[in-house]
Amino acid sequence: MYGLRPEADVWLDVAAFETAVTEGDQLLSGDAPRAMQAYRQALTLHQGQFLAECRYEEWCSEERERLITLYLRSADRLAQALAEAALWEETIRVCQVILAQDNCWEQAYRLMMQAYAELGNRAQALRTYHRCVDYLQRELGVPPTAVTTDLYTQILSA
Repeated sequence: MYGLRPEADVWLDVAAFETAVTEGDQLLSGDAPRAMQAYRQALTLHQGQFLAECRYEEWCSEERERLITLYLRSADRLAQALAEAALWEETIRVCQVILAQDNCWEQAYRLMMQAYAELGNRAQALRTYHRCVDYLQRELGVPPTAVTTDLYTQILSA
């Protein structure tokens, strides 16, 4: 059995990532700019899958799944906060990061559609919707939610 001395001068990226996420969560309702900064820091600390070299090892799969879920949830909260602040270009970038990890994250498609529409790029907003429909159907066999379809209809009729 191995262990680390708690007082040892060791920096763990996972611990720093979780600290930044916790800080973002705590600040989100009261101080959105600082929350966004904490989430940005957390996303920067994420360097791919946890213990990627042990991809098929069961002993770390649960922790890997927990961390990717935490990463995606934090990225989603950042994207929502960015959209509320009308930071459309960065909203798109964060949504692209989310979709690179999970191409069925419907909220990311909606935020991208909104961002493209706000930037005056209606065609890209509509393409984003169709990409969402394709992935949801192919991967999960489901249509998009009514919220996503309503946004598409609003953009289409604008």
